[in-house]
Amino acid sequence: MPPEPVDGLPILLRMRQEQERSNLDEGDLWAENTKLQNDLNKLKQKERKMLQADNLVQKQLLYSEEQRYQLEAKLAAATDDCHSKTKLLDESSKQLRLAKLQLDLMVSNSDSDFPSKEQGYINRNKAMKTQVNHPSAIKREIEN
Repeated sequence: MPPEPVDGLPILLRMRQEQERSNLDEGDLWAENTKLQNDLNKLKQKERKMLQADNLVQKQLLYSEEQRYQLEAKLAAATDDCHSKTKLLDESSKQLRLAKLQLDLMVSNSDSDFPSKEQGYINRNKAMKTQVNHPSAIKREIEN
């Protein structure tokens, strides 16, 4: 005796249903296969576009890094130049202060070497009187 079918249908009927289902499934499978191929093509196109975009971003990043290194080099050069000019300015300021101190010292020393303004006027008047009384001064006045 043949085994009893599990779902209660005779074997021939079940085989017929499976064949009809497989025929229907085959059409569905072809449609699904076509759809999957289209999806695969779209995904490949997206992948190519993403790779192109990635390459573009990589090139831009490389260019930006090169620019950054160039700017860092310019910044370092400008910083070095600024430091050297600052040192030169400090040195010049020190020399200027020393020169001012020396000038002040010379002026204060010269003030003590020379007589006061009043003494200078007195000495000048004496010299003028001496020149007037001097024979060469009298001779000059006569000639004029």
